[in-house]
Amino acid sequence: MSQPPARPKIYHITHGKNLAGILASNCIWSDAEMHRRGGPAAAIGIPEIKPRRLTELAVPCHPGTKVGELSGRRDQGCQAS
Repeated sequence: MSQPPARPKIYHITHGKNLAGILASNCIWSDAEMHRRGGPAAAIGIPEIKPRRLTELAVPCHPGTKVGELSGRRDQGCQAS
């Protein structure tokens, strides 16, 4: 297995209506956290995929975590309130 790049580029696709919330929180919340918060201002993507990301797709390098539970922030992990 190859080593990850020192400064990986990570992309996130969202609707323009979600930008204000992303910038205000300085965070891209996970699907799981967005669900707890009542959802995004504007959802995009295929609705049938979201449940699978929360219940089936594991993150191999982080045992016990599903893809839909990952959040991101440039300087540190997001902190749900």
